[in-house]
Amino acid sequence: MLDALVERTGADPELNDDVILGCVVQIGQQAVNVARNAVLASKLPESGPTTSIDRQCGSSQQALHFARKPSCPGRWTW
Repeated sequence: MLDALVERTGADPELNDDVILGCVVQIGQQAVNVARNAVLASKLPESGPTTSIDRQCGSSQQALHFARKPSCPGRWTW
């Protein structure tokens, strides 16, 4: 999935700052940081940070909100 996204957008994998993925149920094989495993299975550099979010039905939406926050200067405070 990540390789297809990089290919489709033409993004430079070396410029990736973070991988944030939502996963509804992290159990069994998915119990160990889904985002990290996705990066390890892709062509992205292994050195970047990753975050897996489990917010049940809102996991993907929360991942998008987390990813967007740094791009809104003055709008979000940490």
